[in-house]
Amino acid sequence: MNKFSLVAAWWGALIATIVLLFDFYKWVRSGPRIICESIYGWKIMMEGTQDDNEYIYFTVTNTGDRPTTITHQAALYWPTKINKVFCKSKNQFFIKGGLHGFGNVPTIIRPGEIWIGLARIGEDLKGLMNNGCYLYLSLRFSHHRHPLLFEVVKEGKNY
Repeated sequence: MNKFSLVAAWWGALIATIVLLFDFYKWVRSGPRIICESIYGWKIMMEGTQDDNEYIYFTVTNTGDRPTTITHQAALYWPTKINKVFCKSKNQFFIKGGLHGFGNVPTIIRPGEIWIGLARIGEDLKGLMNNGCYLYLSLRFSHHRHPLLFEVVKEGKNY
């Protein structure tokens, strides 16, 4: 085998390896990619009157390249972060969708779309949140086997 054939073979192997790695990278990055932001302590004003209830306001953005469907939404509570790792949640709350026109479930979220949800906070949950407990929003998607958890933060906490 001459020198030119050997260089061409190595060059072809290198290019094929790079293409294979790039295809693997594209495959890993494909599909829906979900970003969720959630804040509690919001109030709603309708036609000049203020609702006395507090709400959790959450947005879900699909930054991936395929659509997904939100199938269920719930809230889970843990007294400490360590309990979240080692224990089941102390309380679980099902969130009814469609409050004030926000958060209908099931809903298809296409790439680039933003879905907005709203959940009313009861007095029991408000007391837990004000005592420093950790509330997580649990959303189940059609593309994922297990629900995804997103921490709910108090309005103004991170700003």
